[in-house]
Amino acid sequence: MKRVILGIGWFGIFNFTLSFIGGGIAGFMAGSTASGAQAGLKFGQQYGPIIFIVSALVAIIGTVTGILPYTKKDNLPKI
Repeated sequence: MKRVILGIGWFGIFNFTLSFIGGGIAGFMAGSTASGAQAGLKFGQQYGPIIFIVSALVAIIGTVTGILPYTKKDNLPKI
């Protein structure tokens, strides 16, 4: 159960980070505040589903194989 919770946490971290960085880069490249906000929104609409799927796959594979921190069976945190 702990590994499942940690896997969900890693998914959230990956999803938020990739969306935040991608939207920030798109907004920065667009320039002004209004067009930057529109570019960030367009990035989220266009690439959001891809980011969601990639984040889920990386979190699942990383958790099952124990590659991600604290997801190895012998290295689970005490809760």
